[in-house]
Amino acid sequence: MDFFWQQQNKLLSSPKFGRRYHPHLICFCVSIHAKSPSVYRELSSSGVLVLPSERVLRDYRNFFKPNPGFRKENIEKLCDATKQLFDCQRYVVLSFDEMKIQSNLVFDKHTNELIGFVDLGDEDVNTAVFDTPTTLASHVLAFMVRGVASDLKYILGYFSTQSLTSFQIMPLFWKAVSILEVTCNLWVCAAVSDGASSNRKFYELHASLVGENYSVDVVHRTINLFAPSRYIYFFSDAPHLIKTS
Repeated sequence: MDFFWQQQNKLLSSPKFGRRYHPHLICFCVSIHAKSPSVYRELSSSGVLVLPSERVLRDYRNFFKPNPGFRKENIEKLCDATKQLFDCQRYVVLSFDEMKIQSNLVFDKHTNELIGFVDLGDEDVNTAVFDTPTTLASHVLAFMVRGVASDLKYILGYFSTQSLTSFQIMPLFWKAVSILEVTCNLWVCAAVSDGASSNRKFYELHASLVGENYSVDVVHRTINLFAPSRYIYFFSDAPHLIKTS
């Protein structure tokens, strides 16, 4: 809190067109704007606080152009953000969820592309999985990384989908695990999702990898293919379990 008021005092005494905002203040403002743009505009226009304009925030949010898939720039940013973590702080949970979006096409004037089709991040995969790759996407599948013993919260990647199946989740999930384990040196210990039928079937696909000498009724874990000495445990998040019970 002291840091925030120190920054406000510094900004009030500096010229309007020569202000330089501290990275922590930028992150704080981006977080507020993401939760409620109208509240941020009210705070900014009231003059009570000296805050960066929405254009400045947009420049920071669009540091690299977001695209479906696991983008190299995004992975490098995650590696940089977690390089100071040590020991148990490197344990993470990989969450994935599919969200409904409005099916529509948008023309990107910078790349001259139509955005809105199904996209699993690879043209060859799109051709193999979808009957017609020009199908409009109705959902977005997002992968999020959360720290077990740290404050890490990071969107690893997203994919434009329609009628997602367990067989489509399988390669995307293990690709995400490989990035975290091999590239970022983060240790995946659990996977969390809702109780959708495609997610439950995805967990069941790991029955042969459970590593048990006996059959199990519920597949609750699997061997981490990129760290065979560890398991990845499967969880359904509590709010969805309560909602669907």
